Amino acid sequence: MRRAYLALFLLALALHLCFVSIGWENPLLDRHGFRQAQTALGARTILNGSSLFEHELPVFGKPWAIPIEFPLYQAAVAAVARATPLEIDQAGRLVSAIAFYLLLPVLYAGLAIVEPDGSRRLLMLAFVLVSPLYIFWSRAVMIESTALLFAIAFVVASIRSFERPAWIAVAIVAGIVAALVKATTFAVALVPLAIYAALRRRPIAVILIAIPLACGEWWTRYADAVRARNPVAEAKTSLAYLQSWTYGTLAQRADLSQWRTMFARSAPTIAGQTLLVHWLPVTVVAAALGIAITKRYRVAALVMLAAFVAGPLVFFNVYAVHDYYFYANGIYAALFIAFGIVALGEHVRKPILVSIIAMALMLSSYILDYYYSQTVAIGIPPATAAVRRLTKSGDVIVIYGQDWNPAFPYYARRRALMGVDQRGPDDPKLQQALRNLRGERVGAVVVSGDLRDDQARLAPRLALFGCAAPPVYRDPLTDVYLPGRSVNTAWLSRSWR
Repeated sequence: MRRAYLALFLLALALHLCFVSIGWENPLLDRHGFRQAQTALGARTILNGSSLFEHELPVFGKPWAIPIEFPLYQAAVAAVARATPLEIDQAGRLVSAIAFYLLLPVLYAGLAIVEPDGSRRLLMLAFVLVSPLYIFWSRAVMIESTALLFAIAFVVASIRSFERPAWIAVAIVAGIVAALVKATTFAVALVPLAIYAALRRRPIAVILIAIPLACGEWWTRYADAVRARNPVAEAKTSLAYLQSWTYGTLAQRADLSQWRTMFARSAPTIAGQTLLVHWLPVTVVAAALGIAITKRYRVAALVMLAAFVAGPLVFFNVYAVHDYYFYANGIYAALFIAFGIVALGEHVRKPILVSIIAMALMLSSYILDYYYSQTVAIGIPPATAAVRRLTKSGDVIVIYGQDWNPAFPYYARRRALMGVDQRGPDDPKLQQALRNLRGERVGAVVVSGDLRDDQARLAPRLALFGCAAPPVYRDPLTDVYLPGRSVNTAWLSRSWR
């Protein structure tokens, strides 16, 4: 049976490698292009010399530094792009995939807590490999796999340090990195560690948790202070705004329809095809049966279930809006399934068949959902190429109608002022943002959405930059105007005061 388990793990690994490579050269617009482009843009600015502590996200005008999470992943992507012929898009995919594959041996070591047999642990890892969530998002240009790697490493090293103090330093370092890279992923990982420490009565866990939390809080406050220097970014990315948006409201948590919608969208991408009701995967039902009739993994499985639920329970709104957030807690659902299916296999004549069927159900969800997103390349907006032709590399572009989606400035390879769609020409923050651009050359004004045909709103915004109709470039989505002059304080004064 050990050979069968090893063979199934190797098959799952081979399939994962194969599926991850699909669409490798595609633009970063398949899913959540906003977030992927934001991450890639941060990596590019670091490649071009931006500092880690005040790394630039040039979408809100000057000052360009808009740090949110600590850019460890972005720095790794920049390093790969610098050392290889790879573009940022492909370097980002490579770093994400490597982080996921490094996670596997960490999980293997951690699973030894509940399963001493190495072949069974490999079988459990196979369930993670075939989870659609960990195929698609492990090749996205995002911080998710890096954050999860260090969060799980923190948990495993902390548990090992309970018996071997030499692991304390490793645990603290991993915890600090995890908390800096993505606090929400780190927070979910605290659940299994806290439960284990409580059951084993290990008070040192309080210290191990407190140090990374303190470092994460320091970074959050520091980054917020840096972002506050930018008048446009302050409203969009302030700590008060981000925290309220991330946690959501009690009313949301009390609304069962929102829970159903959330799990109906996410559960199949984690655990496979559904059963009876549209949010309950077959594999979860089978795993629950295995846990119910076998005590072997029951406690560990229930801990995994608690960790999985903790993510959306604490950070409700981001989980409701962004399906990729389940990368942080879906790992615990995949392990719950692994524990349950392996336990269920103990009650049948050919246990390997139970695992094969469950994994096939999980992979079928990938084929029906994420696979299509990978095979169809979403085209880069053609207006980005027009902007590159019409402007110089050092120019700033002003963008209306795209909120602060970094995809356009990323592919146009230009710094931008955006996120000002709802600010009229006399808005104080917009005026300050324009004064901050003194000495910069505004090369183009890009207009998308309904504003294109709303002359009453569009004309005064174009007048800010000396633009005149008609646009020099137009496609079905975007108009591009060329300004008459650079933005400077004196000109603003003549226009407004």
